[in-house]
Amino acid sequence: MYDFYEPHVLKMDNCVSLLSYKGKITFDKVNDLLDDYQRKMPTTCSVKCRTRLYSIVVECLENAYRHNIEGSDYQVTVDLWNQQSEFVLFVENKIKNDEIGPLANYIERINAASPSELKKLYFETIYHTTISEKGGARVGLMKIRRCASQPIKYEFVAIDKNTSLFNIIVRITDVYQSDHNDNELHQNSRNQNVSCSCF
Repeated sequence: MYDFYEPHVLKMDNCVSLLSYKGKITFDKVNDLLDDYQRKMPTTCSVKCRTRLYSIVVECLENAYRHNIEGSDYQVTVDLWNQQSEFVLFVENKIKNDEIGPLANYIERINAASPSELKKLYFETIYHTTISEKGGARVGLMKIRRCASQPIKYEFVAIDKNTSLFNIIVRITDVYQSDHNDNELHQNSRNQNVSCSCF
């Protein structure tokens, strides 16, 4: 994990931790982490960036909750770092090895897609694919990619012959930060439910 994760954070001078958790993931814990995240978001963050970043955090936490191996006592890891206009989110959870091939192929596909192709794929998936109880069809990953500033970085680390760790890093740059001057609007966005749509 460390060879994959640390360079993305260590090269960020004076970075600040906005979210850090390692433990079992439950529905209540997801809500607690989202509340914690909203309290710690810097006031200088633009509304557009806040909306996109919130959507990414929601999807990453929900994916970790839904797709972590049932009955697994493995601890999910979540870290969110900020340095000026840059945000880096790291999430690690445990998956079955037979999921690796299809998952890797899917991430490569959405990473290579243009914004218009990704939007088309998203709506095709929503309207023409049966979504499983665990939130299948990987709609969440599409939302994450659509909201992120860069392609999703990922790796799989083998635990044993049946299971592996699935690590992802998502980056977003607040390109709107220098353009916003409405502090009241930003304060309202902190106190209200933020829309999670990047489409």
